[in-house]
Amino acid sequence: MAQQTVSLFDKALKDIYFGPIRDQLNRSSVLHDQFRKDSESILGGRRARIPVLVSGNTGVGSISETGTLPTAGFQTVEEAIIPLKFHYGRIQITDPVMEASKTDRMAFKNAFTLEADGMMKDMKDLIGRQIFNDGTPTIADVATTENNTNVDYDNARHRNPFKNGQIIDLISADETTETVGDRTISAVTPTSQTAGSFTISGAAVAKTDGERITLANAMVAAATPTYHEFTGVNGAVGNNSGNFGQIIYLSLDSQASESPIWQSQIIDGSTINGSDPIDEHFQTGADLVERDSGEYPDCIVTTYGVRSQYANTLEQDKRFMDLTLTGGWSAIGFQGGNGTTPIFVDKHCTTRTAYGLTKAYWAIYRLADFGWLDKDGAVLSRIADSPSYEATMRYYAELGCSKRNAQYRIHTLNEV
Repeated sequence: MAQQTVSLFDKALKDIYFGPIRDQLNRSSVLHDQFRKDSESILGGRRARIPVLVSGNTGVGSISETGTLPTAGFQTVEEAIIPLKFHYGRIQITDPVMEASKTDRMAFKNAFTLEADGMMKDMKDLIGRQIFNDGTPTIADVATTENNTNVDYDNARHRNPFKNGQIIDLISADETTETVGDRTISAVTPTSQTAGSFTISGAAVAKTDGERITLANAMVAAATPTYHEFTGVNGAVGNNSGNFGQIIYLSLDSQASESPIWQSQIIDGSTINGSDPIDEHFQTGADLVERDSGEYPDCIVTTYGVRSQYANTLEQDKRFMDLTLTGGWSAIGFQGGNGTTPIFVDKHCTTRTAYGLTKAYWAIYRLADFGWLDKDGAVLSRIADSPSYEATMRYYAELGCSKRNAQYRIHTLNEV
């Protein structure tokens, strides 16, 4: 009977396949692997609260032998609030395939491996991309006002972010209205790393230049929109200008009393060496961070193109060094004033950008690690009105940075 096969799949999902899946998903990207995982700061089940020092004690001073003591002061601490995000991946397997697996172990292995590996790859891409989100789920902007099933896009937040079969929404530029929902995309045609076009399913629809493109249900459009994806590095490493990162990050406003503590260093790469990345770029960022925060960034993450451009400089000077990071990731080294800082790449990193990060102040705040929805004791559940079963993987987490001024961003760098 089918139920016997359901038990077989359940055992494999729980005992055989889940260990490797969890290990690989926790290595979704270089940064996801490097950042510490924090489950102890989750309070109330749905958010983390972390204290942030925004100003020091002013009750210090030098006086005469009989002078008046300084007025007592205190450390000013604000509370950063990190709301959790809920991420899911689903596997579906038909009953005929499961029946075949009772007598054909290869059929079981092939069907199961195909579905589990495919879901794992897509979850890794989802989390890896979100690590570099700009604070919203926006993937790119609509580039052309037109009424048809073609969508031209530009200003992609990640390199070549679209693929055939994705289901997307279009959101108005002010994020108050969902203009198009649940359309499947095809014929994805990139024209550069951050621009291109694709076709959407269904009837022709009016689109407006500047509308936001998100994955389906990743944003609830409203006067105060709700975001369901990670608040990534691109949103955290910013200042109060509104041009880079979020002005209000983790509920703290960089334009209010927290400024300038709640801001990162932003460096225009075009002002140094004509945008070609060299040591001076990274040393400038590190010096500014150390001056304002007392910290020295311990890693630099960038794109393949920026790293290659920088590596060309190292080879010319015969200073090329290979390093190995946590999880086995490889990196090259920048030799600065405080020693060697690893430079590694992430395929989802913001184009033409390098981030200098102090990892001690970053964490993945987790309510639940990657795992199956199996509270009823079974991983697989019957799909209503369908001769199929499904399994759902979940991950309840959010990325947070507790010291923005210990980070820097260099933008407008040249890439090979």
